[in-house]
Amino acid sequence: MPLFREDALIYGVMRYPCAAGACALCLGIFLYQLAKSVPVHSVALSYESVVEKFEFWRVVSGSLSHAGVLHVAFNVSSLWALAAVEPILGHLTYLRVSFFLLFSSISLTMLCYHVMIFRYGWEHYRTGLAVGYSCVVFGIMTIAHQMHPAGALMLFGLRIPFSLLPLGSLILTTILIPQASFIGHTSGLILGYMYSFGFFRWFDTGTFFLSLSWCTIAGLWTLKKSHPNLIPNRILQQPTTTNV
Repeated sequence: MPLFREDALIYGVMRYPCAAGACALCLGIFLYQLAKSVPVHSVALSYESVVEKFEFWRVVSGSLSHAGVLHVAFNVSSLWALAAVEPILGHLTYLRVSFFLLFSSISLTMLCYHVMIFRYGWEHYRTGLAVGYSCVVFGIMTIAHQMHPAGALMLFGLRIPFSLLPLGSLILTTILIPQASFIGHTSGLILGYMYSFGFFRWFDTGTFFLSLSWCTIAGLWTLKKSHPNLIPNRILQQPTTTNV
């Protein structure tokens, strides 16, 4: 789909609203942080910040932030090129899968970091920073591969077979973006395949909305704890009742 044509872009946004929204969100946040000179470390996630300091809001802020132009360009272009998965899955299912991939891949990454730190003593995994929507992108790549094994993806003008896409993208990002998290990307691949094979059928729409509610509460609460002046108290406090 040629992005430079206005009619094609409008058609794409209408046909793939969730994918378009995710692309716009990632790109908009990157441009805002670039314009305001927001340091990456203030929004990035790490084992220390998420697991030890309970700054759960960083799971979202880190996943939607990017470290550079090449990083955000790869993720946004890949996500848009894979947008055809959305109408096949259904808009709500696509949103549910994206949510699941984001939180489950970060959880698996943190588990791997825990093993690296406490089993092998590799302390740099404790404070190493991670940003990017790559976990979700790699997970959707694997789902697209399972749905259409003989299909192909047009990325930067190149036709890439789905059979080569997950592993090829993993190798390519490792070479082009050395600071990219190999463990995080691999977590997305693993969970994408597991989802395709039906390991997470229990994560239905009801579970999705329940998880979304609890994650929103936890994110806002921990954001309030780490940035007391950012969120007014009345947003998090329950309304008082008066007996009459």
